[in-house]
Amino acid sequence: MKKILRIPESPISDDTLVKNGGKETELSTPVTAPTSDRTRIYSDGYSTPKSYTLEVDPKFYKRVCDADDVWTRTQGAFALLMLWGVWLAGSFSVFWWPYLVMKGYYTAALVMAVIMAYPYVVKVKQSPAFIRFILSGAGWFKGGTCLYLEESMKQIDTSESVLLCQHPHGLFTYGFIQNGSAARIDARKPEVYVPAAFRHMKPNAKAFVEPLLFKIPLIRHFITAFGNAAPATKKEMHRLMSTKIPLGLLPGGSEEIILSHHGHERAYILKRKGFLKYALQHGYTICIGYTFGESDSYRTLDWGVKFRMWYLKTFRVPLFACWGIWWCPLLPRGQVALETVVGNPFRLPKISDPSQEDIDKWHAVYVQKLVDLFDRNKAKFGYGDRELELY
Repeated sequence: MKKILRIPESPISDDTLVKNGGKETELSTPVTAPTSDRTRIYSDGYSTPKSYTLEVDPKFYKRVCDADDVWTRTQGAFALLMLWGVWLAGSFSVFWWPYLVMKGYYTAALVMAVIMAYPYVVKVKQSPAFIRFILSGAGWFKGGTCLYLEESMKQIDTSESVLLCQHPHGLFTYGFIQNGSAARIDARKPEVYVPAAFRHMKPNAKAFVEPLLFKIPLIRHFITAFGNAAPATKKEMHRLMSTKIPLGLLPGGSEEIILSHHGHERAYILKRKGFLKYALQHGYTICIGYTFGESDSYRTLDWGVKFRMWYLKTFRVPLFACWGIWWCPLLPRGQVALETVVGNPFRLPKISDPSQEDIDKWHAVYVQKLVDLFDRNKAKFGYGDRELELY
C-alpha cells in the first residue's frame, strides 16, 4: 500500500478558496489545557504530550469534562464501556439468538427477538439526555475532550451546505462522537458543549455512518437514539445534501480502523474521492477536522494490513486487535486527551456532472488542506514530532 507524507501545492488559486485560519488575531487569548502527569516515552519513540498552551480566542474553543475527579472519570468509564457493550452484544447477537433457540431457552429468545425488532417497529425518538450521557465519556480522558474551531470558520455560514470531514476514524470514532458538532448541538446544552461563536447553530445536522450498522441489532438502537446518524449510501447522501443541511463524515471509513497504530497519525484519503463528487454536485463547503489523541487511545497489532484490507472490501467487516489499559483492555488509555481542531474550509463550485478532472483537482485541494491543518496544529496540541501519513 502506497504511503506518502507530502503532496505538491494545490493548483487551485487561493482566490477560489476560503483562506485558512493560520494567522493570529488580537483576540487570541492563551488557553492552557490540562493533560496527564503520568506521561511516559514509549518504545517506538513517541510520547503523549504533557502540557501545551493554545493561543486561541475562547469563543472558538470548548473543553468538556476536564475535571479530574473520581466521579467524572467513573461516569466516563461507564459511558465508554456501554458503547463497547452495545457494539459487542449487537455484533454477536446473530449467534446468541440461534443458540438460545437450540438450547430451548425460548423465553429468553423471545425477549431478545422483541428487543432486536423494537426499532424496526416503533420509531425511536432522539434523546438529548442519552446524548449527554454518551458525551460524559469525555470524563475518562485526562483533560476531557476539546473542540477547537479555527477562526477561518467565522467566514462560513455553518447553518447550511457545510460538510465536516474528520480524521482519523480511530478504532471507535471517539473523536467524531465526542467532538462532532452534531452531537454537541443535539445535546441541547450549548453553553456546556458548543464554543460560544457557534451556539447559533440549529440542531439539524446529520452524520454519515457505515450503512451496515443500521442492520445490526442494538447498534441500530444506539444510533437511532442518537438521532443524527444517516447511512452513508449514495441515495441517502444525495437526499440529505439536497436539503442543504450541515453534514458530517469520516472519509477514511473502516480503512482507518485497520491503519490505526499507536504513535502514528494516519489518514486513508488518497483513493477516497466519492464524497467530493457528491459535494461538488450539491455545491457544499468542505471543512476539515482532525482529532489529536485518537491514534494513541489504544495499542494495536499492526499485522496483515493487506489481508485485512481485502477482508474489509470483501465482507465489509474490519478485523483488528486492540487493548487500552491493562486492567480493562476495552477502556482507552485515560492519560490521552481528545483534541479536535476544525478549519481550512473551502467552498466547492456546484457542478451537476463533475468530470474526473474536476474531482481530482478538488481532491488535491482537500489533501493539501488536510496536511496543512495537521501541520499547523500538531505542535499546539503537543504532537510536534509527528508526521501525517497518507494512504
